[in-house]
Amino acid sequence: MGWFRKKPLWKSSPTRAQNVSGKYYVDGWSLCCGLCPQLAPNNCRINEKNLTCEVFKQPETAAEKEQLQDAIAHSCVQCIRDDGDDKHGQPKYEPLPAEQP
Repeated sequence: MGWFRKKPLWKSSPTRAQNVSGKYYVDGWSLCCGLCPQLAPNNCRINEKNLTCEVFKQPETAAEKEQLQDAIAHSCVQCIRDDGDDKHGQPKYEPLPAEQP
């Protein structure tokens, strides 16, 4: 038993409620640098009310998927995710393994 995490930090990050439900979402570690809306303007935007980045529309075309994948690849803090649950727009977390004595 140590101080280290059992899961990578990004798997335990909060998600933002502003994301539309679906596979793609911006998690709570976003710096709101403007990269997402710049690379995927049809799907990402900055919420001016609380200055956060969000996925406001899931991709419908191959071009939109490619733009979001490009944004994922270039995100400086890796805050754009493509592992969301289509039902809730939240990540599919695996349960933590039971502690071994």
